[in-house]
Amino acid sequence: MVPTWLTVLAWLSIGIAFLCAGSILYAGPLAVLGYFRVGRPSSQEAKRNGGKPPEKHFWETAGVGVTHCGAGCTVGDIIAEFAIFFAGLTVAGSVLGAEFIGDYVLAYVLGIAFQYFSIAPMRGLSFGPGVWAAIKADTLSLTAFEIGLFGWMALSYFVFSIRISSRINPRIG
Repeated sequence: MVPTWLTVLAWLSIGIAFLCAGSILYAGPLAVLGYFRVGRPSSQEAKRNGGKPPEKHFWETAGVGVTHCGAGCTVGDIIAEFAIFFAGLTVAGSVLGAEFIGDYVLAYVLGIAFQYFSIAPMRGLSFGPGVWAAIKADTLSLTAFEIGLFGWMALSYFVFSIRISSRINPRIG
């Protein structure tokens, strides 16, 4: 029997994840702080300068790019997790393998789409060159993001869940 505290914690975690993903798609309160410190002042200054935004520091530009990529990845991962769960997909008898493949594919597609709709209008690119620019801009960072996510998923699956399961049912682990 699963302890009540674990069920409550699980549902609370899922609720918080949906709030964070639904409100700003990635970084929760940190994204709001970043918006008011980096994004909002730039837009106000741009209005005063006739529409020309001020020069940003490297860390500001990098931060915007990383969170933009992370938003596409996160949305893709969330959709893939639900789709895999409801479809009951496995790879070689493992749900984790299906999650790795599904998460990466959907995160990649949505990540490239997010970048395309950012890069193409900003640079005035047509569809083909815009998609290619998005692929070049997003592939390495998206892959790094997913590798980190998959490492955490593997730890959760192979280490943490076995410890919790063995406490609930001593015959496991």
